[in-house]
Amino acid sequence: MEACHLRSASRVLALMQDLGGIYIKLGQHLSTMHYLLPDAWTSTLAVLQDQCATVSTRASLEQLFWDETSQTIADVFQEVDWTHPLGVASLAQVHQGMLRSTGEKVAVKWQHPSIETYCRLDLQCVTTLVNWMQWWFPTFGFGWLVDEMNEALPMELDFTNEAKNADRVRAEFKDDPGALVVPKVMFATPRILCMEYIDGARPDDLEYMTSHNIDPVQVSTEITTLFAKMMFLHGFVHCDPHPGNLLIRPSRSNSNNSSNSPNFDVVLLDHGQYRTLTREVRTDYAHLWTSLMRGDEHGIETYAYRLGCQQPHHRLFASLLTGREWHTIEARQLGSPPTPTETTRVAGRTDLFLHKIVTVLSSLPRAMLLLLKTSDLLRHLNTALESSSASTSQRKYGSLVQCCNKAVWLDTRQKLWERWSSLDSLGLVVVGRWCRDYLVAWWDYSFLDWAVWYAQS
Repeated sequence: MEACHLRSASRVLALMQDLGGIYIKLGQHLSTMHYLLPDAWTSTLAVLQDQCATVSTRASLEQLFWDETSQTIADVFQEVDWTHPLGVASLAQVHQGMLRSTGEKVAVKWQHPSIETYCRLDLQCVTTLVNWMQWWFPTFGFGWLVDEMNEALPMELDFTNEAKNADRVRAEFKDDPGALVVPKVMFATPRILCMEYIDGARPDDLEYMTSHNIDPVQVSTEITTLFAKMMFLHGFVHCDPHPGNLLIRPSRSNSNNSSNSPNFDVVLLDHGQYRTLTREVRTDYAHLWTSLMRGDEHGIETYAYRLGCQQPHHRLFASLLTGREWHTIEARQLGSPPTPTETTRVAGRTDLFLHKIVTVLSSLPRAMLLLLKTSDLLRHLNTALESSSASTSQRKYGSLVQCCNKAVWLDTRQKLWERWSSLDSLGLVVVGRWCRDYLVAWWDYSFLDWAVWYAQS
């Protein structure tokens, strides 16, 4: 069966590379679905995350630049490296350049000139194909994948939207003591994006980290903390954190000079795909993860349902979200690394539970689908960083719990103050009850936060 999967995946890869455009994008999406597809498929299609066969010519990009800016490339850039693209993807390619006005090195992202011509037609073809499959095979259940592409692709094709996302996430983490770096946007048009050039290596390049005295375990924990803050505290989430969209470099930030700060930067790239979460979703998601860590089945069932998972699939949903078996969750062992046997069993049960998995995925709101994808990508990135020891696992889950705990506390505090504002009277009994509820909520938050800090120290 493994050989059959590998052979089929290789054929699909060749077909997608030949068709290009949106089919590359579809392949990239499929390559991240570790929770649904066999490893033979995800590993084979993973090459589409960084490089694809479709390379636009210099002449076509020069014409695109003129169409977008009414200037020649020589007017804006002192030089552009046309020979070695920094990356070639489904929608665009990136070249290093130097601004004529300041001499700064920049990374210029050019949308493939032909993408607009064929994108809508290709998307219609994929949609029609999936609809036919859905009609012939009612249990096919992959319509949600096309719905997501139809919603996300127009935003990704507008690079001004990507520039706004980059500016927003940089502003939200401006005072954060962590390692996040977001390249500065120089200018943007709908089809061209010019950003600060930052050198570094992929987070799964262990040799690079060793040569720069960077601890992969600390990198893993820092990335987990970064995305936990996005999901639970800020509610503005980068939904495509595969290794090609992250760079690691030695720290150059003045804020990272203290002994407790990491000696590296995490550079976040490709800001085309974000999801904004409401306060309600953020809080429910935080409660869900807190329940998962506690092995609280009632809490898991309650918050999974609130987030869109139809009953009685909360156990399967919990396993999809964590990549762990239910008995591990029930035994409160998420903080321990999975054994090779458990990993093999989880991967081997995809075929067995495929119909149920598709049923769960098709019932989820799009926000949850992207959160599921993000969690899965982060889990596999941590695996690539070889951060699977017990202490490492505890540190990662500890930072996750701290963010969840803070999100729940902030929401509870806000609701308590709203309750205070709506009080008709300030009698002693009413005020006493309010103070009691506030102190209990504060104590629950402080105690758990202290307990996690103590466990990690």
